[in-house]
Amino acid sequence: MVYLFTAGVVALILTTTPAAHAQQPSAIGKGSWIISGSGALSSAHDESSDRTTTSISLSPTALLFVHPRFAFGGTATVGYASASNDTFSNFGIGPSARYYFGDMAGQLFPFISGSFFPVWQKTTVENSSGSSNDVSSRSIALDGSLGLTRLVATHVGLTGEAYYTHFTNTTDVGSQSTSRSSYNFGLRVGITAFLY
Repeated sequence: MVYLFTAGVVALILTTTPAAHAQQPSAIGKGSWIISGSGALSSAHDESSDRTTTSISLSPTALLFVHPRFAFGGTATVGYASASNDTFSNFGIGPSARYYFGDMAGQLFPFISGSFFPVWQKTTVENSSGSSNDVSSRSIALDGSLGLTRLVATHVGLTGEAYYTHFTNTTDVGSQSTSRSSYNFGLRVGITAFLY
């Protein structure tokens, strides 16, 4: 009787475990969401002008997997900075896409990512006379990256990526307008949450 019961339990485990494993959705499967973001708080001091600039920025991203491995959605950026009597603020939002490689059932996912978003900036500069000038500018940002996400839990991963961002900036001061291009590159790290 004990042998029959043990054999029944073993048979039940062997038949249900693969099915349960097969029903476990992939973090990068169709219908899953990526919710991620980064934030920064910094302070910089220029000794020659005795000027300290304090800034804060947030960059949230939400992407939906419209196909296995391929997610599409949007990213935003919000920032604020102050230096002496000057203030700076910016806001941007636009589409973003990410494609993952690797085993769908794995925990290590290399990816490529691209974003396109306009950014609006406003600067208020106070003169020594006490009056202030407003300077507005707008940028078009193109951002591309190569990265890697490592799942550390079923729904959470640590992400690192190398990025390159190109900006085309137009600045309006009164009736005058000037344009210039710039770029930056570097490394980003953050936490990525998968909802499925």
